[in-house]
Amino acid sequence: MAVRATILDIRELAAAEDRIIPDVRRRFQLLLVQDPEGSARLLLGNIYQCQAQQPRQQEAMLRLVEASVSRWGRDCDLCAIGGDWNASLQLRYGYSEATRTAAADRRLATFVHAGNWNYVAPAEATWHSSDQQRRTTLDGFSWRSRIAPGHPASL
Repeated sequence: MAVRATILDIRELAAAEDRIIPDVRRRFQLLLVQDPEGSARLLLGNIYQCQAQQPRQQEAMLRLVEASVSRWGRDCDLCAIGGDWNASLQLRYGYSEATRTAAADRRLATFVHAGNWNYVAPAEATWHSSDQQRRTTLDGFSWRSRIAPGHPASL
């Protein structure tokens, strides 16, 4: 199948968060992919989320993701945002629950739940500390689809 792809200009939406995350456009990109007739539309994003010790920046990035999907994703069959979320919905090994990383995990969980996102991540850890004492999965995909479950095109 032939497709058209457009890199979306997020500058207008990013302007509100640019003061909080100066390099926001290097951390989040969006691509709209559709067949030539426009009957199948996918919104695909790449995220490199700010670190756990930057909670305001993480919150700003999540607002930008949701605003972008609200703007360009409402007519899409599938919206998928993948990359390094710098937070995890998987079990962490070697971490205390009372840390900034636990707060980052709660922010991601709230984002996924509030936005009715599905979330999938590798089963194996994607990050290890240099001493191998801590490990977790920071990479994953958040996605939502308007295609009914069981439909041949559904995930």
